[in-house]
Amino acid sequence: MVRIYLLGGSSSVGKTTLANDLAVQLNIAVLHVDDIVHASDDPTLRAACSRLNVENMSPGSLREVLIAKGDALTPLLDRLIQSRLEEGWQGIIEGEGIQPELALKLAHDHRVRCTFVIEENEERLLETLRLRPTGSGEPRDMSSGIPAKAARMDARYGQWLRQEASRHELHWLASHPFETLAARFLAAVS
Repeated sequence: MVRIYLLGGSSSVGKTTLANDLAVQLNIAVLHVDDIVHASDDPTLRAACSRLNVENMSPGSLREVLIAKGDALTPLLDRLIQSRLEEGWQGIIEGEGIQPELALKLAHDHRVRCTFVIEENEERLLETLRLRPTGSGEPRDMSSGIPAKAARMDARYGQWLRQEASRHELHWLASHPFETLAARFLAAVS
């Protein structure tokens, strides 16, 4: 029986929405990687996972930082998953830091299923950013060029995730059509 579902992907692909929808459908808990990082007292991990300075980096460099963030998170997430499995916990762990390396490490364990949600279309990612509320609740400033750069970074990270998942025969799903994503996810992991 599957106990833990891992849901990885770039920002703005619908991971959190999907995880929350599935949690209600399946009556299970959700852990968000961002919350796990914020609760960590490891300064090295918190530094590796701090907010990206999108303004001063190229999309390719930003993608590399996201990959490094995932690399830094993998040992912590692996320990957390092993601990939760020992406790008999059932739920979804979702977030940007879940990467193919972690999925490969856990592929032999029938209690864990990992899926990557992928969106490579920059325009869709940009639209999601536009619609997503900011932390302050204020409308997002779309004129600065930063959201477009973030969408390019997310698209490149999504391409990398898809390539790595495909190379290692790991499961991934396109984020669109979003209306069918939960059903497609459930069909894929059953």
